[in-house]
Amino acid sequence: ESNRAYDISRQQYSSTIILEQLIEQQADAGVCRVLGVCDFDLFIPIFTYVFGEAQVNGYGAIVSTYRLNNIFYGGTSDDELLLERLIKEATHELGHTFGLIHCHNPGCVMTFSTYVEDIDEKSATFCRDCWNYIKKQR
Repeated sequence: ESNRAYDISRQQYSSTIILEQLIEQQADAGVCRVLGVCDFDLFIPIFTYVFGEAQVNGYGAIVSTYRLNNIFYGGTSDDELLLERLIKEATHELGHTFGLIHCHNPGCVMTFSTYVEDIDEKSATFCRDCWNYIKKQR
């Protein structure tokens, strides 16, 4: 069914469609959150690309390693950096599922990342305000 998510004119996959499919497949599994990780290029119609997408106050999130990999930018493979970026983006997207929106606190994992360099600049953790918000949601 992932072919339905592929947009031939963009040569990318709709993160929204994949996220919906992921959530639908896991709906009866009884888990509180689901995170999909893929290695293909994702988009939403208003952006050229996205690193991931999540349901705010929802159940599911998806992250792609496609643009997190140095190879995409003509660099050499760096598995450690790729893993660091993936952890940050997974944490960011899962933060949305707990109701967090983009944070203006520099360094917070919930800051918006337009470019991979933005991901490299932020930490892999929530700022105090975002963490306190999550704790209140439990």
